[in-house]
Amino acid sequence: MFKLNVFVCALAVCLTPLAARAQESWTQRASLHQARFAHAAVTMADGRVFVVAGLAPAGAGTFAERHLAQAEIYDPSTDVWTAVAPMNAARQVPNAILLEDGRVLVEGGAIPAVDPTDPTLAFNASTGDVEIYDPASNTWTTAAPLLFPAAGDRAVRLADGRILSAGGGGFFKDPPDVQLTHAAAEIYEPSTNTWSAAAPMHSPRVQHAIALMQDGRVLVAGGRQESPFFNFWSTAEAYDPSLDTWTLLAPMPVVLTRATAATLADGRVVVVGLQGAVVYDPAADTWATIASGPSYQDVQPLADGGALLISATSAVATGVVENVYRLDAASLALSLTDAVPAPTLQTFPSVGVVLADDAILMTGGLEREIGGPNVSSARVTRYGAAQPGYTTTGSSITVDVPPVSMTFSSVTFPGLTLVASIPDPVAPSGFQVGDPSVSYGITTTASFSGEVTICIGYADVTFPGTPSFLHFEGGAWVDRTTSVDAANQIVCGTVSNLSPFALFARVTAGGLKGGGQLIAGTKRFEFELHVSRSEAGAVTGRLRLAGAFASDAVTGASFSADGRTATFNGIGVWNGAAGYTFEATATDGGEPGRGRDRLAFTIRDPNGSVVASADGTINAGNIH
Repeated sequence: MFKLNVFVCALAVCLTPLAARAQESWTQRASLHQARFAHAAVTMADGRVFVVAGLAPAGAGTFAERHLAQAEIYDPSTDVWTAVAPMNAARQVPNAILLEDGRVLVEGGAIPAVDPTDPTLAFNASTGDVEIYDPASNTWTTAAPLLFPAAGDRAVRLADGRILSAGGGGFFKDPPDVQLTHAAAEIYEPSTNTWSAAAPMHSPRVQHAIALMQDGRVLVAGGRQESPFFNFWSTAEAYDPSLDTWTLLAPMPVVLTRATAATLADGRVVVVGLQGAVVYDPAADTWATIASGPSYQDVQPLADGGALLISATSAVATGVVENVYRLDAASLALSLTDAVPAPTLQTFPSVGVVLADDAILMTGGLEREIGGPNVSSARVTRYGAAQPGYTTTGSSITVDVPPVSMTFSSVTFPGLTLVASIPDPVAPSGFQVGDPSVSYGITTTASFSGEVTICIGYADVTFPGTPSFLHFEGGAWVDRTTSVDAANQIVCGTVSNLSPFALFARVTAGGLKGGGQLIAGTKRFEFELHVSRSEAGAVTGRLRLAGAFASDAVTGASFSADGRTATFNGIGVWNGAAGYTFEATATDGGEPGRGRDRLAFTIRDPNGSVVASADGTINAGNIH
């Protein structure tokens, strides 16, 4: 049978101090594709989160089949998980360490084994297999194996980029899942793909904490030894990679198993575990007690010098509740900040990493319905300052991503709503874009039902009239305007699904017609002009220049906002020859025969050469 107290992933993977947080809270995020616990997670160089291996839920296959090779990557900016290439060999409780070149090294862990004399007896076996994932090519490469195959070892990247692995052990078949714990340590050199033996620790350990200290040494503390002797450790020791030596440190004031650690901004190290939390001062080689309870499963440093401690306090009747405590570095006082949201399910233990925006992401773990069994979880939660676009569950949920505001009638699963500008939208017939254009694509990972009211602000945008809210549906723009607040420059519309949205101004149906004599220097042109545009956008009209050019095909026209100017073009016949084109601009000056109406035109032959042009006022006739 599987012993939960043996398989807990090392969380000491993020030692960079976090930026200050404001208005922090837990929010639920998109679920993992694969429910899992006893997995590994690490934040990659580009800010995405890599999750790999672990155990699938009971009932998802045989004991061997529940061991996972699947990997997936989370993009915090879009709240989307993407399945990536799986490992070559499935395992649980491996270590995942980010290499300096951006690849991820996954080493050790436990693999399934079967007794050859009794195929029904399945148990865990330690593995020394090492694989490296390259996110640039989405490929796995088999690396040199560990010298000491181990599950439950702890690993950390040293200051020079090498990887230190310490402790862990192999498994017995009988009794199952009991580890032959060792004190071995080894170092991986990425440039040569080699492991070399390092000096062993003073004590054999599994479930211990590991942390890189600011002076380049590595702190190892707590843990347990399972065989050949059973011990819980309060001891601590430090590894100096420059000397390849381990030095015994002052012992902790409390035994800590299932331990994790984080280095604070002032150089001290917080170590937490099932039995409480302590802080180590390497300058003085002393320990101070933070708390004797509850049990803790994760710790992350804060920019203010303190730390964030995530507890996991078990209760027989109600399952397991996670709380978050803020540690004040000066007083070592803990203050309760927030509880993980779990309306019907409680979670423990999940695996945490720090995101690029300094939030903490907790992935997977075990879930237990009140009074029910533990099951592997796909749940993902984020702790930190509010992220723009986060969409929680409930009724009439409003999400603001300026200048867009969205109100969902009902959200049944939370997610991230994103708003992206769409450049240069093409206005439908009868409408005109603003200056600059206003068009957005809206997507969400939340699950919603019912109508969505979307309001778009248009401050600093110029429209040739009152803007309308259009939604792209079935390959065409559809006017869905419900309200226009001209004073605050906001247009709203109601839709039932998300797709591109834009603000366009409706073009008023208009026309331009007239006739007369155009004076251009010593030339005079008698003309007849008629250009019109219907409400539906169809353009018709004619232009005739006496004795020279005749056209009744106007192929394009645009009108000014006041309806006094039209620019249009077309084709016609010049001195009896077809295939000639014209471009013309006509302006109604408002006073017939006063020389204030204007007409400018250019006529080109079929090769595009200009054969005639004029730009002048009209002193006889009228354009209107």
